[in-house]
Amino acid sequence: MKKKLILLSLVIGLCTISQAQFTRYQVKLRNKGGTANTIANPSTYLSQRAIDRRVKYGIAIDSTDLPVSQSYITQIANTPNVTVLNISKWQNAISIQVSNQTAITTINAFPFVQSVNGIAARTGENGRNELRNKFELEENITPVDFSQRTEQVTADYFNYGTNSFNEIHLHNGEFLHNIGLRGQGMQIGMLDNGYNNYTVLNAFDSVRLQNQILGTWDFVNRESNVTNDGSHGMNCFSTIAANIPGQFIGKAPKASFWLYKTEDDNGEYPI
Repeated sequence: MKKKLILLSLVIGLCTISQAQFTRYQVKLRNKGGTANTIANPSTYLSQRAIDRRVKYGIAIDSTDLPVSQSYITQIANTPNVTVLNISKWQNAISIQVSNQTAITTINAFPFVQSVNGIAARTGENGRNELRNKFELEENITPVDFSQRTEQVTADYFNYGTNSFNEIHLHNGEFLHNIGLRGQGMQIGMLDNGYNNYTVLNAFDSVRLQNQILGTWDFVNRESNVTNDGSHGMNCFSTIAANIPGQFIGKAPKASFWLYKTEDDNGEYPI
């Protein structure tokens, strides 16, 4: 009887190990060979706005700006049991998901592959990892009740209200607003865990009505919807873009925004 119990335990243990394995990997590439783009002609892969910014600040264009080789992407994507998740030209890497571990052996054999490393938590029986929401503590913090404002509001461009002024005044934000620096003409990329309900919250009605949201993308779930989760990102977005006269004004409410979900609440792993 004892031998049977030991054997049963071993079988269960082996099953658990087989279920708890990496399914997502980051494939690092050796180079950007085969790309049709060149450093001398950046207009084929960078926007004019990006090029102008590089010129203005003296930032040289180098190989990290070149797109990842399409030939390499195609060969990895065509490997059986592989789904390409995301591509990073700065890291020269491709994130993938596999349904069979034999795919990793195949990819490792490609001469242009430098390394293949497991990313994200191992999955268990239910297909989900057991890590806690890393933003849970921060999202449960009670908002600070600011003290009474001590300066006049009549000369300010925005009506901050009693509580909002103390927050904006921490960095003399009202001074910038009053001299005309309110974010207009600037594009800000937000990288966070999502922007829960930003499409319906009053705090963001101005940026919605003025078409200041330039685009959205969820790099975790590979979809354009970034509104169904992520209150941390929404909170951070509000400190910049909110516009509720008399209650809450963000630091740059006239800026335009790209909203990207790049954080998986359940862990700290490349996506």
